[in-house]
Amino acid sequence: MKTGTLKSCIYYAGVALLIIISTYSNAYSQQSWIQVPSPDPSETRNLLRSVSGTSSLDVWTVGEYELIPGEFYNLIMHWNGSGWQIYPGLDLGFNYNILWGVTSITSSDVWACGTYNVPGTSRSQLLHWNGTAWSHTSLPNIPGGSFLFDIDAISSNDIWAVGGQAGSPTDPPYAVHYDGSNWTEIPAANPGSYSNRFYSVDGISQDDVWAVGRKSDSYGDFRAMAQHWNGSNWTNFSLPPSVMAQIGDLENITMISSNDVWAVGSTVMGGIIMIHWNGSEWSAVNNEGSAGGAIAYSGTDIFALGGWISHWNGSAWTVVDSLNQLTLPSLYSSITFSNGDIWSIGNTYDSIFHTLVYRTVSNPLPVTISYYSVRKAGSSAIMNWNTTTEMNVHEFIMERSKNGNQFNSVSHIAAKGSGYNYELIDANPLPGLNYYRLKVVDLDGKVKTFAVKSLRFENKELKLPMVYPNPVVGRVINIWLNGEGESIIYLFDQSGKEVMQKKPGTELTFASISIPGNILSGNYILTVMEETAVRSEKIFIQ
Repeated sequence: MKTGTLKSCIYYAGVALLIIISTYSNAYSQQSWIQVPSPDPSETRNLLRSVSGTSSLDVWTVGEYELIPGEFYNLIMHWNGSGWQIYPGLDLGFNYNILWGVTSITSSDVWACGTYNVPGTSRSQLLHWNGTAWSHTSLPNIPGGSFLFDIDAISSNDIWAVGGQAGSPTDPPYAVHYDGSNWTEIPAANPGSYSNRFYSVDGISQDDVWAVGRKSDSYGDFRAMAQHWNGSNWTNFSLPPSVMAQIGDLENITMISSNDVWAVGSTVMGGIIMIHWNGSEWSAVNNEGSAGGAIAYSGTDIFALGGWISHWNGSAWTVVDSLNQLTLPSLYSSITFSNGDIWSIGNTYDSIFHTLVYRTVSNPLPVTISYYSVRKAGSSAIMNWNTTTEMNVHEFIMERSKNGNQFNSVSHIAAKGSGYNYELIDANPLPGLNYYRLKVVDLDGKVKTFAVKSLRFENKELKLPMVYPNPVVGRVINIWLNGEGESIIYLFDQSGKEVMQKKPGTELTFASISIPGNILSGNYILTVMEETAVRSEKIFIQ
């Protein structure tokens, strides 16, 4: 089963539209979801594809980001319980590198898989973390090209990675197995005469593993596929006629037990495919109203997480959390740890793609909001929200970050009660990208944060003073720059004599300049020469 300790709890990774996560008896009802602020290395595209780990103090997530339009790089991030660290992706492709899956066995034994490109085709990539560094692992050569979409560990010497390959008449599915020493390709069935590929794999023992994906007999006409590994061979299984009648595929497989297996996917028309294995056959499950992102179960309860969260009562889906505090959320992959903590990853979109990390916390704060937004108003940022319920809430805080990771308070307001329309203003945004989030503090000091939202301010929008503070204190001059080319900073005394010249660098929007000890207290003229402007300002140095 795909949870967060060794196979009794490993994880679920996937490219899937739907994923099953496990919680423990009655744990879910005592938890609420919150966003964990996560960094965006790109200003255009940041996507997380998979998550794994050993606990909420040891979480790995992988995906890709874009620095130059059309060029994608591996994204590897680790959470240590207090903050994120981004690791070099060890990119092999010349402009296409994506990690689709990750699985953690211990804190020093983590695997990730994905794809990179070489001229004319794509190749699979497999990376390993040994507790100190990531490194690439060699795979059996596939002459026509290959790609890996998912990876799952039953134990440290029983790991499967699956995907697809090209270069043969039927483009067979691709399955490789690790025995603790070597990775070996294991042939799988080829039910499609045109192409076949796996998107997800999960196993609970060395002779009980499922993989799902698609098969095709002609271009553009693909159908769902599920295969089982019995310890010796991969065998294709029949699926319900209602599923096979649709053009679509299966993107996720999760084994709760040998006779309780869920597989989910999508159709080309945007519908959801959901099937269940009872130990002897696959049957279709009603998916009307399902969120279509990730699925969590607790005992007999099943929840769907995607653009929202819905609950399955055995015959129908009901929305239990609309997630309307997020901007176009998409949750792709989830993991549940042994203590019941659930982590899920994906992205939001508000003109650029942002990484999204969402998790559960115990004893939820008693507040819900009906809407929440951050917008520009001249040179200020305005945050608005409305509460539908408030219980024992002390105050709301508007926080800002330059990097999306470390946040500071910029404004706050005392709680007014349920139904109140709130507004807070940041009158002094930073040049460039500003990340904002709403924090709620209850009377007992418990804290909840809502979704991170971003606004970009250009220098010309902000009407900033060139120097601050003025008078200058602490022997440091803080200067706003226009970020265009090289800047040269001059300091002149009252007689017009140059007493200081500094070149802080190129394309900077801000610089802090230390004042030499020979410059005495008094009035000066600070001049900044930039490629497009020359600006001067009177300052007083204390």
